[in-house]
Amino acid sequence: MNTRPQHSPATPERDAPGQSVGERRGERGAGLVSFLIISAVFWTTIFMSVQVAVWGFAHHVASSAAREAAQRVATQNGTAGDGDAFANQFVTSAAGNWIQGLNVTSSRSATEATVRITGTGIELIPVPFWDLRIDVVATDPVERFVPANE
Repeated sequence: MNTRPQHSPATPERDAPGQSVGERRGERGAGLVSFLIISAVFWTTIFMSVQVAVWGFAHHVASSAAREAAQRVATQNGTAGDGDAFANQFVTSAAGNWIQGLNVTSSRSATEATVRITGTGIELIPVPFWDLRIDVVATDPVERFVPANE
């Protein structure tokens, strides 16, 4: 005669013998859904971080190019054309196509030289609320010869 207690069939309130909590009928696939949600958040964070890094690099290149070009325009014999050519070459060689719609504007007055670089950072993932515009201005005083008697 068998004296072991008989188990009642599994009910939603109780686990069946040998089943873990995650194996209940109503929770099948919950681990997969959790994994997919966490993975989506993880990869979105990774790609957004890369996007910020790429934009930061492009902005830094544009800023360096503007400063260097302003210094060239500000030399005693410098021209606005020198600044435009230098900045375009600098950005193209350092950032490649990471700055789209590149526009360089240089000007020189009697007292100061100004270089403005505008463009848009390359978009790796489309995010509607992100503004990837780059607008950098650098200004230097113009070098001029001052005779010793002044």
